[in-house]
Amino acid sequence: MIESGSLSASRYAVRDDQEWLHLRGHGLGGREEPSNLVAGSHGANSEMAAIEMVLQQFDGKRPLTYSVKADCIPGTLISTLITMEVLLNGTRIFSQVINAARLRLSLSEYAHIQDELVNRIVTDGRKGRETVFVPASTS
Repeated sequence: MIESGSLSASRYAVRDDQEWLHLRGHGLGGREEPSNLVAGSHGANSEMAAIEMVLQQFDGKRPLTYSVKADCIPGTLISTLITMEVLLNGTRIFSQVINAARLRLSLSEYAHIQDELVNRIVTDGRKGRETVFVPASTS
């Protein structure tokens, strides 16, 4: 069991470039608990954060639902792929498959991800209810 501060992701994964990734980010109500954590790279964390920042921006302004699924090495919390999907009015408008071992994300990549998601939300959206998190299982 992982407890806050008990073991770094790098020590857990036996790789220097790992950190704990929150499947549901802090800004979207995610908690510091094992069911919400997987190990992955700083680059993967940054890619996830780019999407989460846009979701925070539109929280309560569009009928958005999002899900995050982490594929992990069996029996571990070491992620290999993370899939993030955003639905608007029940229709998938954005999907991002993230290599959990990816290198650092450039500022231009970060901005591109955000611009693409904002464009899809604004182009396809109407005002609606709060952003809803749908937990997906880790496998």
